[in-house]
Amino acid sequence: MDDYRKLKSIKNVDYILVEEADELTVEDLKELRKRLRVLGTRSHFILMCNPVSKLSSVYKMFFTEEGFNFSEEELYKKKELVKREPIKIESGEKKEIVIKVHHSTYKDNPFLPANFIYELENEKDPRIKRIAKDGKFGADGELVLYNAVFENNVYENYVQGKLTKKNLYRGIDWGFTTSYTCGLKLAVNKELNELYIYWEYYERKKSTPELFEGLNPLKDDNIEIFADREPRTIQDFEDAGFNITGAKKGPHSVEYHEQMLRSFSRIVIDIKRCPNVKKEAEECVYKKASNGDTQPGKYNIDPHSFDAASYGLTEYDYQPLKKRAKKFYSRR
Repeated sequence: MDDYRKLKSIKNVDYILVEEADELTVEDLKELRKRLRVLGTRSHFILMCNPVSKLSSVYKMFFTEEGFNFSEEELYKKKELVKREPIKIESGEKKEIVIKVHHSTYKDNPFLPANFIYELENEKDPRIKRIAKDGKFGADGELVLYNAVFENNVYENYVQGKLTKKNLYRGIDWGFTTSYTCGLKLAVNKELNELYIYWEYYERKKSTPELFEGLNPLKDDNIEIFADREPRTIQDFEDAGFNITGAKKGPHSVEYHEQMLRSFSRIVIDIKRCPNVKKEAEECVYKKASNGDTQPGKYNIDPHSFDAASYGLTEYDYQPLKKRAKKFYSRR
């Protein structure tokens, strides 16, 4: 599979099994399906992999709208899901494809030694526990938001009746054809040094009137909204009654905002109300340089929610560690 064009010389294949299937691209998998030729009444295409990243080809093919759109959480509960897709070709012939997804964990392997099980069950790193112990898809690498946690009813538990209006923030990152427009409601508890994200808007390919409607909840309490600097878009939103301002972006702003988000002791994200923020927090890891070192500001995905949160916190009184240290020494 180093070059899928080599497959053209292989004939009469009715059974394909691929180990470590997540190492192949979606295009590779599609080419393999084309090589599957039915000799008898049935043919099989079996993909095996560990549940690494949600950016992997296997996840995209089976668990997204672009693919077969199975429910990841339903699979974890039921262990096996099945779909049947009817096919009709131009000649009028009808066929049916049966798609199955199966989930197993270390508990389904009777041959594991006791010391391996002990190490796995006593793992403290939540990322490793999710992938290796629970057998669930997750990011493979160093998480950017290592301090993110996920709960229900974040607004009711941490914001409502506990924080004043001056602790509330609003942010928008604009998206268009391929990227997403993300709008967020946030709050900060300065005493606990905690950030709460409790409402999201996350859509793409929306017209300006549709954006007005979807982002309308950000008008609540007339809190100033800080957004990516798109002058024409911001003017349109001002005309529509939004209290909105373009956020300032200086040199190295990505690294600055990254450091700010990582400075919170916890970032509490609402599970039900902010599923896309949760997904990006779970999936966003650092890219590595050729020497293996992580690269600040360089990620495996384009995390729109990170940008929206950073813009929203434009007037949050955050000072990078170096500046805080200078102030400390100047007082001595």
